[in-house]
Amino acid sequence: VPSVRMGLPTVQPPRLGYEPGLDGLRAVAVSAVFLFHAGVLSGGFIGVDVFFVISGFLITSLIVSEIERNGRLALGAFWARRARRLLPAIYAVMAAAIVYSLWEGGAALRRIGDDVIATMFYVANWAQLSEGRDYFAQYESEPLLEHAWSLSVEEQFYVIWPLIIAGLLIVVRRFGLPLRPAVALAAT
Repeated sequence: VPSVRMGLPTVQPPRLGYEPGLDGLRAVAVSAVFLFHAGVLSGGFIGVDVFFVISGFLITSLIVSEIERNGRLALGAFWARRARRLLPAIYAVMAAAIVYSLWEGGAALRRIGDDVIATMFYVANWAQLSEGRDYFAQYESEPLLEHAWSLSVEEQFYVIWPLIIAGLLIVVRRFGLPLRPAVALAAT
């Protein structure tokens, strides 16, 4: 849809909509991680990288679309939507890990308290790093919430990236710059 800005004709940017192919690519990425953990595939960590890139693109698309539609980014509403989508599943996983740890005892029970707290606050990656844990190391009893590091990284991105885009929005408005190229530049 053409519009006019400062007397010059411009074209509205294309809508950032749903792309079903991305769901398929995410499924392939997650499958690579599962196959890695099953010992079928080496290098399955590339699936995590692909998943992060796709998630980053999708979240950026949601944020930019909201700004273009509403003229602003409602950070509280954005974070509330992420919480409604992700918290029920991670709470169910934590509850199952606690029940299993109580049943299993031993190393699982000794470790579960700290792991649940780190997972609940999305700092599992930092907790594991501070303990010197190696995600690829073989454990006698693998920590039940070891995988929560990737969710923590994703959630930290969901906190920081919208703040960066909100700051960019202030800059692009002040100088009359287009938002999408500014976001693309910040993402590189």
